[in-house]
Amino acid sequence: MKKIPVESAVGMELCHDITAMRDGFKGAAFRRGHIITEEDIPRLLDIGKRTVFVWEENAGEIHEEEAALRMAAMAPVEGAHYTGPSEGKVLLFADRRGMLRVDTELLQEINSIGDITICTLRDHYPVEAGARLASMRIVPLVTKEEQILRAEALCKERKLLELKPYQHRKIGVVITGSEVYSGRIKDKFEPVVRAKMQHYPSEILGVTICDDDLNMIVSAAQAFLEQGADFLIFTGDLAANYVGRKR
Repeated sequence: MKKIPVESAVGMELCHDITAMRDGFKGAAFRRGHIITEEDIPRLLDIGKRTVFVWEENAGEIHEEEAALRMAAMAPVEGAHYTGPSEGKVLLFADRRGMLRVDTELLQEINSIGDITICTLRDHYPVEAGARLASMRIVPLVTKEEQILRAEALCKERKLLELKPYQHRKIGVVITGSEVYSGRIKDKFEPVVRAKMQHYPSEILGVTICDDDLNMIVSAAQAFLEQGADFLIFTGDLAANYVGRKR
C-alpha cells in the first residue's frame, strides 16, 4: 500500500473506503477496490481528499478484510459461526449453549504478532446461543502477509477456541453441619443448589445431610458415586476442608 496524490492515482485500485458527508448524507463515496478514473479526481478533491492509498504490486501486504477472513479460517469453532468482515473485522457468535474454552497462551502468542488483535470472552465462560464470543482484526488498514502466516502456523497444531456443549450430568449433594443435621436450623443450601442446576442439563440423585463427621461425609459421598453420580456438591466448612485436602 502506498499514499499518492489523487492526480497520480488514475487507473489504480483504491484500498480503502472513502467516506463523504454532505447535505445530511454520510456514507461511502468510494469503495475499496474502486479503480480511480479522471472523473473521480474533482469528486475526491471536493471531499478533501488530496491523497489516497492504493495497492502496490508485490508489496507482500494484505488488506484488513482478507486478514480478518484468514484469521477466522485459522480458528474454526464447532457450534459457532463468524460474521463479516465488516469495518475490517470478523465476529464470532455462538450457535448453542456451552462453555467457551480459550487457549490463553496461544492467544497471547498470536496477539504478540505485530498488527494482529484478537479479543475473546474469558476462558471457561458460560455462554448462550447468540452470544458474541470473539472479534478478530488487524489494527492498520494493511499488514505484511508474513504476520498472518505466523499466526496460521501457530494454529495448525492447537485450537485457539472451542465451544464445549453442556452434557447431562448426575449430581449428588452432601450438606454438612451439626446445626442442620440436628434440626436446630433449617438448611438453606439445597434450594440454592437446585436453582443453579436448573440452568444445566442435569439430574440431582439426592440430597444427604451429614453431621460434622468425616466418616459420615465419606459414606454419603460413596453412596452417590455407587448410584452413578458424575460429580458431587458439598456444602459446609468441614466438607469443604475435607474435599480440598483430597484433591
